Amino acid sequence: MIVTKKNKLIGIITDGQIRRKSLDIQNLQTKKVKDIMTKNPITINKDVLAMKALGIMNSKKITSLCIVDKNQKVIGIIHIHNILENSVN
Repeated sequence: MIVTKKNKLIGIITDGQIRRKSLDIQNLQTKKVKDIMTKNPITINKDVLAMKALGIMNSKKITSLCIVDKNQKVIGIIHIHNILENSVN
């Protein structure tokens, strides 16, 4: 996650983005974070149920969601594997 000094979320870089960019290693070596990050990523409030988070990830075809508080400050991230592992136990 890329955040401002005040902990406001402005972007995210996923492993998939890095893998796709690393196919052209010269391109990756010259790129800045701001050039490859997804601006304004999808977020979820910390008080939302995990099943809703899973539904959002499935519908948007993403594997991670940034967790924010009511002031849109970053407090964490949730990955689809975390939800699936915890729902089995």
